[in-house]
Formats: sequence, structure tokens, C-alpha cells
Amino acid sequence: MKRIQLLILSLIIVLALMIQPVKALETRLFDEPLSLAGYMTQGASYGLEGKHYDTERGFQSFLWNLFLEGKYTPYKDLQLYASTKMTADWIYQVKADGRQWNDQLFEESHGHLNFDDKYWQVLNEAHVTWSSENFMMRIGKQIVSWGQTDGFRLMDQINPIDQRRGFSDVKFENTIIPVWLARGEYSIPVMSKWLQEIGAQFVFNPNAKFIPNQALFYEVGNDVGGIWSPNVVVYGPFPGGKAHLGSPLWGLKSPSSFDPEGFEYAAKIEAMLWNAVVTLNGFYGRNLDPVWQTVGAPVIGVASDGELLLHLPFKGYYAPLKFLGATFTRDVPFLKIPFGGAPEPVLRLEVLYEFDNASNTAINTIEKHDELHAAIGMDWKVKIDPLNPKASFLISAQFYDRKIFNYPTNYLLSDMNNPTLYANNYMTTLLVNTSYFNARLVPTVFWMHSIDCHADFYKLDLAYDYTHNWHFNVGALLFAGKQTNQSFQLFKDKNQIYFKAEYKWD
Repeated sequence: MKRIQLLILSLIIVLALMIQPVKALETRLFDEPLSLAGYMTQGASYGLEGKHYDTERGFQSFLWNLFLEGKYTPYKDLQLYASTKMTADWIYQVKADGRQWNDQLFEESHGHLNFDDKYWQVLNEAHVTWSSENFMMRIGKQIVSWGQTDGFRLMDQINPIDQRRGFSDVKFENTIIPVWLARGEYSIPVMSKWLQEIGAQFVFNPNAKFIPNQALFYEVGNDVGGIWSPNVVVYGPFPGGKAHLGSPLWGLKSPSSFDPEGFEYAAKIEAMLWNAVVTLNGFYGRNLDPVWQTVGAPVIGVASDGELLLHLPFKGYYAPLKFLGATFTRDVPFLKIPFGGAPEPVLRLEVLYEFDNASNTAINTIEKHDELHAAIGMDWKVKIDPLNPKASFLISAQFYDRKIFNYPTNYLLSDMNNPTLYANNYMTTLLVNTSYFNARLVPTVFWMHSIDCHADFYKLDLAYDYTHNWHFNVGALLFAGKQTNQSFQLFKDKNQIYFKAEYKWD
């Protein structure tokens, strides 16, 4: 009964928005400005694959999201900000009695994915900001973004990320988890030919609540990861020679709240040098993904397709994370396309050197290696009149390498997001989009390719701004891979189409 009531309540809210549009509130509190705004979304995804243990053909998700934010400025240089986010996936109400849904254990992930009810999920951001002409101090639950890469994170390691619902969330920023931080910034304008501006940023995390990455590979097993559980195959002396990897039996040690072992320190120097934006970054804290070892015999079950289901016991911890990095962003005049009025392309560089990064090994040990992460990206805006005579095409390409020093010669390494790591791990991405009808219709194609694993991820998206308040997306997610248990091959059964409607009041 409670599930039905919640579903009805959601439908009532959606219908109410369609009938009577909600507007943002701009008012005054104690004669000072107060604003309230937000948005609500309802999405759906439809699986395209046939009968596989790790997927469901047909509707797989009805993801609903409500976001509300408020800003209050009691004094000229002081601002209070808070936002809340409520998320539910109604598929668990719709398919609660579905035979295949239950046989494949998707219903058992109900408590994990149906509603986001933890305090840090409901309370999104909450911070106080004091700013003057050159100085800014922000204390509270917030997001600090570093780095220049798109589609993956290189230096952006301060906030954890929530990937439990896979690649289906249209808005990437919805997956970043705000945490309690103290952040200070100081900038100085400089009038010279080679240096236009310089500033510094310092971030301190007192570890009020340790929140690790909610990684996809942490959610192995349909009973935990739901429809986005990676399909990991275990080869061995089993009937048919293989089995499914089920949900792990985790024994993870994490820093306690306000424990100095969980403190994190981050600093950045940013400057405008010869019209280029350059940063130097440093971080000392904890890796938000664990390293682990198996510690015993598996608990064995049977999957719905008749193959064995192995639940492995693990122990693990969150290792220290130490790195130095730099970014470089600049227009490149000599690469400008000499026709069509295209602007100068933008070059993005990002480099990170990581000290003693802990990795898992294929022989069930944990090793530490220095690593070098480097990415280069280029963004062009190009006019292609036969395809779009009124707007440019954005073409954004990236190349990434993760190099692991002193790589072992007789076994492989892995981590939470990469079941197989090599001495060099290469990846490329390509994003192309344009707009039609006065920027109301925006088609986008995104392609990510793992060179070493011969695996691909494609996202095709069509966004439409029906009105200032109503926004729609329709698209497809496609996966391919040649090597078992590596990269996007783990999601080859997850091909799907999706739809999302958003109403915002601002």
C-alpha cells in the first residue's frame, strides 16, 4: 500500500506541474534577498537486449528526481546556500511482483536503489560563503571541481561520485556528492604583459562523514547493483566451466568521523600567463575507492540461468592518496580553421603524478606503484553549412594515458574501476554536438574508446527545450567490447534507449 501511495503522489506532482506551472520565488527576508528555485525530472529507460542474467528486456528504470535550492544574502558579502535532492526509481514499485525481475534478484536491490534516504543524499549542499573583492571563504557541504577532462575524472578527486545508477543519468553533475569542507580562495589582479592574474585555493576536509565513491564495480551482483550490475564471469571447475560473480561479502575499514587519518588537504595555485590559464595542484588524503583481498571460500548459490553464483568474502581499506598535478588551457590561433568564421580552438592539458598508489593484484595481494596520468584535449567550433547553416558544430576530442611505473612482469593489476590494468592504459573520447531552431534542439554524440581493452561506449542524445521551463531528452546508450571482464564489455547486455522530462522553476 505504501508503494502505491508513493507512486500516486509522484504522478500527482507531475500532473500538477503540467496543469499549473510552478515559479521560482524571489522575495525578501528581514529586508534582504531570498530566492528559491529547483527542478523535477522523470525518466525512463528501456532495455534492448534479449534474455541475459544481468539485464531485463523492456522497461528497466523509472528514475524520478526532485531538486530544490535556496539562496539568502543577509549581508552584502555573506551568502547562505542550501539544496536538497530526492531520488526514487519507481521500477521497484512497477515490477515488485514480476517473476523474471524477482528470479534474477533485481528486486533484492530495492533497499539500495529504490529511494535515496541517507542524510548525505537528501541534503545536497549547505554552506556559508563570505567574500570580499579578492578573498572568498566557504564552509559547509559543497563541491570543489578540479581538472579539465570531460567524461572521466583525472584530477577531480576531492568529492566522491555516485555511479550506482550507471550511465543513465543525463546530468553528470547529479552524480557528484557534496561533502563537508572548508575552502578559501585569494586572487590578485596583475597588470603586466605576461601575468594577468594569480590566485590560490586551499581546501580542508575534516572528515565529518567519510563517503567513498559509489562505484559501479562495488555494486557487483544483481541483488545489490540492480540493472546496472556489471556481468563479471568467473572461470573455473564449475558446470559449464564458468560462473557469475555475485554480490561481494565486504569487510571494509574506513576512517571514523573526524579521525585525523581521514583528514584531507588540497591546494591549488592558478594564474593567467600569456593568455593561458595554468594551475598547479596538490592533494593529500584518502583514495575514495578501496583496495581489497579475498579472505576465504565463496558462498555459492545458483543464478536464474542455471549457472553458479559466487559471493566472495573480501577485506579491504581506503589507502592514502597523494598527488601533484597541473593543467593548461589556452586558445591556439595557428590551428584556427581558415574558413567559416570559426573561432580559435581551445587546447586543454592535464597531468597528474600519483605517489605510491595502491592496486590489487591477480595473485591476491596489494601493491603500491607511482603513476603518471596525462590527458590532452582540443575543442573546435566548426561551421558545416550543408548540415547546419545557422550554428556551429562543437568537436571535442581527448586522449588519455595512465602509466603505472615498475609494472609486474608475471601478473596483472586492477582497481575498483578497472578490472584489468596494464603498464599503459590508453583511452580516447570524442564529443560532437550542434543546435537547431534557435538552440532549442541539440543533438549530441559521445564516444569513449578503451584502446587496450578494445571496448567502446556510445551515448546518443537529443535535447529539446520545449519552453523555458520544460526540457526533454531522448537517447540511447550502447556498449561493446571484445575482451571478457574488461572495460565496457561488462555492460554489453545493457544497451538501452532512454527518455527524460524536466520541469524547472527559476
